[in-house]
Amino acid sequence: MPMNLLKPKVEPRTGAISSQLHLTINLNRPQIHIAQVDDIAITGSIGYGVYGHVQKGLYEGQPVAVKTLRVVDTKLFATEIQELYALNAPCLVRLRAVADVSSQHPKVLYDMIDHGALSNYIHKPDFSSLEEDKKLQIALDIARGLEHLHQRGRIHGDLRPQNVMLADIAITSAKLVHFDTAQSFPWMYAAPEVLNGEKANPPADIYSFGVLLTAIETNSNPLANHRTNFYAAIKQVIEGKLRPKCTSACASWLATLTEECLSLDPNKRPSANSVVATIVAKMPKKPQVIPVYDNQWYNPQEGVKVQIFKNNDYTLVNTIGSGRAGNTRLCVLRGKTVVLRFVDDASDFEQTVKIMSMLDNIPTLVKLLGVSDVDAKYPNLLVEYVDGSDLRNYLYQKLRSQIEISFDPLDIALTIITTLQTIHSAGIIYRNLNSMNVLLDHTTMQTKLNIVIEPSGSFIFGGINAQYWAAPEVITDSKYSIKSDIYSFGVILTELDTYQPPFGSSTLSNFQKVYAIIEDNLRPELNLNCEEWYRNLANACMHQDPDLRPTTEDIIQILKTQQQAKARKRFSKQKSRFRWSASSDAEDSS
Repeated sequence: MPMNLLKPKVEPRTGAISSQLHLTINLNRPQIHIAQVDDIAITGSIGYGVYGHVQKGLYEGQPVAVKTLRVVDTKLFATEIQELYALNAPCLVRLRAVADVSSQHPKVLYDMIDHGALSNYIHKPDFSSLEEDKKLQIALDIARGLEHLHQRGRIHGDLRPQNVMLADIAITSAKLVHFDTAQSFPWMYAAPEVLNGEKANPPADIYSFGVLLTAIETNSNPLANHRTNFYAAIKQVIEGKLRPKCTSACASWLATLTEECLSLDPNKRPSANSVVATIVAKMPKKPQVIPVYDNQWYNPQEGVKVQIFKNNDYTLVNTIGSGRAGNTRLCVLRGKTVVLRFVDDASDFEQTVKIMSMLDNIPTLVKLLGVSDVDAKYPNLLVEYVDGSDLRNYLYQKLRSQIEISFDPLDIALTIITTLQTIHSAGIIYRNLNSMNVLLDHTTMQTKLNIVIEPSGSFIFGGINAQYWAAPEVITDSKYSIKSDIYSFGVILTELDTYQPPFGSSTLSNFQKVYAIIEDNLRPELNLNCEEWYRNLANACMHQDPDLRPTTEDIIQILKTQQQAKARKRFSKQKSRFRWSASSDAEDSS
């Protein structure tokens, strides 16, 4: 099969509810319920990605998930949302209503699912120890959801743990959500033919289901050992040379079913009906044991001493985000609000603790407060809580004029680059710099970097479309360096100028953008009225040749010079206003 997936096509993807462009929407069909924005009470945030925001809310006295969209084709959106509204089954999250339909950002209201996405649990020790029949019940519910869709001529098109919601972790009933919005689809769940440019169809859903089976069975990210060079891995997937695999302990029937779902030939994959029948026929049980630990201090090396907290030392409040290591939770630790962060690799955990301890004296880095579950498969970090938002969310709100608090862009840029300089001087490369890892404290008005150092990790797991912040040499060869951090900083400069995420107005697919970054020097845009010095600096940071990118010292000097010039200009204006006021007062007194 020829590999042409990364060659850009000018036409946008069709048949999907897109999240890329800003257009007006008009829904005139009476059967869909239109909610008034004033009737929706927002109570919190569920998650924020590059192209959207999902919030908790109340509507008509019931909890709902409120999802904000951006669309490419308004007529297509109206058709799609009408069809989704008509779908109703126990295995699908119910679409209750739409709101703000005449704005550029319509809202879709879904029933709130109590326990959130499967991605929040799949890497946790609690999920690893879950009885086998309960895991299979989750798989069965997913298969039934696909069966329901396929029987009605629909496809899901975006099947992955983030779009499987758990209604109850004890009963483990699952529901599907987020239909056919594949603009930022993770490559490891995509069928070979989809990666190669073909449209998604029911067999493509079955392939994604097969990948999901391996994730549930192994309690890990599929193809995780290929995460440092996904460009080459995609080629192997398309050619049929690379597939995620179940563990050796997997039941033979389940391993066989998984292999059939992952067949290179779409025609050889089983139907959703067949998958449901196979799982229903066999539901084995295989309980596991959660590790027990009772230590006080974690000492990964001499000179590093971090306190170990027990589970009863802190109280879980709610989930505030998710990433490749599972979910991130807000907790109360002995009366203090902190963040509990999961790490899905023991060596990454140890190295992260070492590095965060080394950088503990940097005030603009989030502090490591302690650890827990250190002997478990997925140990936890307890880190400082920053009372505010990440930079991506802040800029999103600024773009929509929905935030009153304001940070100086130059102050943010200077804090980031001076922090990078300190990190680099310690011989450390940040690797995962993007606007989701820059935190803004709305109380102290400070900017802090959220260090998530993953020595064996990759940008592809750092968040939705995190590869857009990655330098070309990182995408192709995983060549991390100080200069690749500078490239990521340049991308953040474009965000500070436009408030938009990188490539926020592009209709190219995810993989087409990545190809263009590598081969065609595609870069995020700046505003047309952007100051020349700022444009030159951002472009220099994102230069294709790492050796031609500026140093942190160069960037700091430029930003400080401009900051001083801005201060002088502001002082001059204030001085002029004072003179004018004094002159007016003198004339009035005479």
